[in-house]
Amino acid sequence: LRRRSFLDITHPEDRAGNAEGFFQAMRMGERYEVEKRYIRKDGTPFWVQVSVASVPAPDGLGTRTVAAVQDVTERRRGEEQRALLARELDHRAKNLLAVVQAALRLTPKDDAQAYARAVEGRVAALARAHTLLAQGGWEGAGLRALVESELSGFRGAESAQRVAIAGPAVAVSPAAAQAIAMALHELATNATKYGALSAPAGRVTLGWSIDRAAGALRLRWQERGGPTVPGEPERRGFGSRVIESTVRDQLGGRVERRWKPEGLVCDLTVPLARLGASAMVPAAA
Repeated sequence: LRRRSFLDITHPEDRAGNAEGFFQAMRMGERYEVEKRYIRKDGTPFWVQVSVASVPAPDGLGTRTVAAVQDVTERRRGEEQRALLARELDHRAKNLLAVVQAALRLTPKDDAQAYARAVEGRVAALARAHTLLAQGGWEGAGLRALVESELSGFRGAESAQRVAIAGPAVAVSPAAAQAIAMALHELATNATKYGALSAPAGRVTLGWSIDRAAGALRLRWQERGGPTVPGEPERRGFGSRVIESTVRDQLGGRVERRWKPEGLVCDLTVPLARLGASAMVPAAA
């Protein structure tokens, strides 16, 4: 049987130019080096670095070739992972800057101090979401953990019982986590300034559920016990515009608000597909 050559065990996609480059280097008396994939007997590919040089034969007649083959699969895998991480970080940085830009654009600029406070609060909301995502290796975040993180600044020791949270286990992607964090921040800020959390007896209930038939996450923010709500405002505040922009434009969702006398009720509906992937929602949820 014919012995298998280096070309025989080379991955089909890496064969082009290998033989020609090898023979040209040998004719010129140069070292030939290449990184390519070999195929194991079981059919699995692995990366190798091949170095070939020609040396004079012991009898002085002709030359011989000496080859060194090194398995560099782990190094190549590491390089690919670093390249993937760099692309992912670039994508996330651009996405974050787009979110910040939207927050800046929607924030009124007629009062410098109010503008600074509003921008600082929104950036802090994004920072909390990023901290949570970093802790999870940027694979996503649990919705409950995200909610608790964003509301932590509004749930001090004296008001820990004033915000009730309930809902099944749901995981959201990094992009969805940023948008939801912004929406929650605006709802909590509004409740603190004008709604239920501005009064000692005020309460907020935040709950969510999975509507599998509609393929959507339904989240409800409900206030009660705060100042009496006279009805729908004559104009939308910039917080409302931020919520609509993030939920509708970034998540493809829908926002519905009802200004009841006892307090605001805000329903957010987000397609499960825009949370990252339907597989991120546990089957038992």
